Amino acid sequence: MDSREFIFDEHIKEALDRDGWGLSADNGRLMLVELMTKVSAGYYISYTEGRFLACFNLLRKDKSISSLGRQFLHSMLYEHSNRQSLFCELSNKYRSSREG
Repeated sequence: MDSREFIFDEHIKEALDRDGWGLSADNGRLMLVELMTKVSAGYYISYTEGRFLACFNLLRKDKSISSLGRQFLHSMLYEHSNRQSLFCELSNKYRSSREG
């Protein structure tokens, strides 16, 4: 299952642009995973980060992960053993140092 099947690139891009981040949809997918992890671990997120997360109904009001959130995390983090997950691919592209 691909996370793009239930959270569309256009929706992510629209939410990112609304708050002036100007990032790609794939970078937004990484942000969603990172923010969900941060909230689930009990750490503070800013108003803007919370607003971005709220656009996708990935968390319940009590900040626990919703059913859609679990599906999203599974689609981003799990892949068969002979392939990299989408999260790894996107992390390598957007979070890795470009320096040798």
